[in-house]
Amino acid sequence: MKKQFIFIGLALILCAFTFCNRSSDTLESVSIKDYSKEERVIDINNQKTGDVFVYKTDFIGAGYKIVMFHDYSGTLQMYDCFYGSEEEYDLANYSWRNDTTLLVTLVNSEKKNEFDIEFSGNGSSTGMKLEE
Repeated sequence: MKKQFIFIGLALILCAFTFCNRSSDTLESVSIKDYSKEERVIDINNQKTGDVFVYKTDFIGAGYKIVMFHDYSGTLQMYDCFYGSEEEYDLANYSWRNDTTLLVTLVNSEKKNEFDIEFSGNGSSTGMKLEE
């Protein structure tokens, strides 16, 4: 009987660890949108945890704006970063490393070029690491 309780307890802990951590091997894709043609104000009320957008922009210089949403202390937060580049990318693949960190791969489908960016946001801070 004691062994059954231990087994059930371990199974519950494993399930909790698996489902509470957003880390995902699932690769998702989004088309890169033209920031000049999109509404520049993103209504956070229409978003949910895990939403990701990537925009091509020349608003503050040529490059790409990455926007992600996740829950922080019970409130949905929006985090964004900018990567300056003249390179043309048309697709962004991404996966969550954990609840606050996103790995984004910018892809030029025609030239088969890729560039990786690790982007994190937590509380009032954001960070970006370029993977070369």
